[in-house]
Amino acid sequence: MSWPAQPTIGCIQTIARIQPIPGGISVEWLAQIVTLTMVTNAGPLDVSMIPDGTTGYDDLVVNRELMPYGTHMVPVASLADVIRSKEAAGRAKDLMVIPVLRAHLRRLQRH
Repeated sequence: MSWPAQPTIGCIQTIARIQPIPGGISVEWLAQIVTLTMVTNAGPLDVSMIPDGTTGYDDLVVNRELMPYGTHMVPVASLADVIRSKEAAGRAKDLMVIPVLRAHLRRLQRH
C-alpha cells in the first residue's frame, strides 16, 4: 500500500526530560501511554489519550473538528473541549492561555 506524501513536523519522540524513546514508538508502547510530549520543529506537541476533564475519545469525538493536514482533513478535539480540558488540568501554563482561547472561540462562533 502506498501512502500519500504528508507534511512533516520534524518530530523527535521523547519521554520525560527530552530523551529519545528506546526502540522508538510501537503499538505496545503507545498502549501504555496516558500523555506523551514530543519536541517538533514547530514547538512542543502534547498527546493525551484521556485529557483532563474528559472521558477520552468517545467524549471528544462528539464535538470533533476537522483540520487540514496536507491533502487530508484530520479530526481534532474542538476548541471548546480543549478549553474544558485546560480548565480541568488547572496547571499554570493552561490557565494562562484560557482567556485567549475563550476570546478566539467567541470570534469563531460569531462567523
